[in-house]
Amino acid sequence: MAGLALESRQRILDAAAEIAGERGYEGTSIAAVSAKCGLPASSIYWHFENKDNLIAAVIERSFETWLAEVELPDEGAPQRSVVSTNQHGTIMVVARIAASPTMLSRHMSA
Repeated sequence: MAGLALESRQRILDAAAEIAGERGYEGTSIAAVSAKCGLPASSIYWHFENKDNLIAAVIERSFETWLAEVELPDEGAPQRSVVSTNQHGTIMVVARIAASPTMLSRHMSA
């Protein structure tokens, strides 16, 4: 992805993450993300097919960031302690976004 497109994508993801963190899935809209990041809705749709794909990308980026920061245990050390130490923040972000009735019903019926 070219520099400008990558920068736009990051701005969109930053805005969507902030809005979803504050308002949850239901309170996050393409219009709100557009207003927050200063890019037109058409730019958002160029990067993401729909709101679900945008939120999925937010969660994926959050997980990748978390994973990059996790200190892996030494060989032979119990991995459970690493997961216990670092999982809370990630679980809270994902739960806050995914806990809306619409998101839950959509994925429970799949």
